[in-house]
Amino acid sequence: MAQDPLCEAFTYCLIKADVNEPVTEHNWDGKGTDKQLRDGLAAYFKSGFTTGQQQSFQDGMKKQVEDNEKRGRVGQAPAPAAANVAHEKVNEIPQDIINSTMLQQGSTEIVPVIYPDVTNGFKGVSLYIDSVGRYKDLPLNDRASKMAQRDIRGDAFVLSSYDDPIKDDWARITCTKDQIEGYIATPPVQAADPQARAAAMQASMQTQEVKPEDVAKAKATKDEANEAFKKGDHAAAEKKYTEGLGLLLGRTDNLDLDDYTQIKHTLFLNRAQARLKLRSFNDAAADCAQVLKEDPAHVKGLYRHATALRGMHDYEACLEILAHAKKCHPADAAFQKLAQEVEVERVAHKKAEKAKFGKMFA
Repeated sequence: MAQDPLCEAFTYCLIKADVNEPVTEHNWDGKGTDKQLRDGLAAYFKSGFTTGQQQSFQDGMKKQVEDNEKRGRVGQAPAPAAANVAHEKVNEIPQDIINSTMLQQGSTEIVPVIYPDVTNGFKGVSLYIDSVGRYKDLPLNDRASKMAQRDIRGDAFVLSSYDDPIKDDWARITCTKDQIEGYIATPPVQAADPQARAAAMQASMQTQEVKPEDVAKAKATKDEANEAFKKGDHAAAEKKYTEGLGLLLGRTDNLDLDDYTQIKHTLFLNRAQARLKLRSFNDAAADCAQVLKEDPAHVKGLYRHATALRGMHDYEACLEILAHAKKCHPADAAFQKLAQEVEVERVAHKKAEKAKFGKMFA
């Protein structure tokens, strides 16, 4: 994204703190940069302070200095609202410094409401609010607070943007009054859930993209792995299947997803088969689970998962998988045969365990 990109024409909204005022739409004419747009929003908040707001702001500044003194941090970098205050005594803050600081507080704070990520098409929504609304003692904006799931003081602008980091593509996009009223009525889940916020941010920062040529390479790698498997070199096959899967890690925005999913599932299940041969049953089961998570009725996925669980002597889980497989594929005799074998082993294993522990306590 350019440092100060031009903004094409778009629509944004304003939520007044007064709940009786409707949400209003405003149009940017596309004649200017994003900085000019943001400067315009800052100018909106750089209005004069009322007498009460001046006193509230002064009290806030003094409280920050006082808190700094209590914590033994006098002389260190002070809090933002007291950035120009270098006095150690609370009551010695000159009025001209207070006035100057107040005049400088025509800046905006950006409050993310929806983080742009893969799941929402990289469309984000943010509130732009007065950065010192609390010190101005501005009224609580109930509607904006509900959207953001935190207290918002004063009026709030709502802007939307498209932001795809992998393509370095950013732009302002339109958000309408109807959309904003929808967010107020039903706040976005991620705004209220810190874990969802973190996940969304992580997804939006994913920078690797799987390209069609990567899928082609993964297919070629699978063929090489298959040759190693046929020769009985299961360790080499496992390594090659893993290499193929590594080529498929990343975003899949511009792929034929059917083709991508098919090769991914084949690599997981072929690696599972190699791991079964290597008696790495836990890892084999994990590979099958990856496929079954996306396709719960996958025939090979079910069969190899059951085989892996059998190797782990987890007979109960194995029989559960086979019962599910029977429902999905009632005509497939292989599942019935495997279930009979596993049941015999389960009974024998249970008797052996009972005899073993019986001797221990005899």
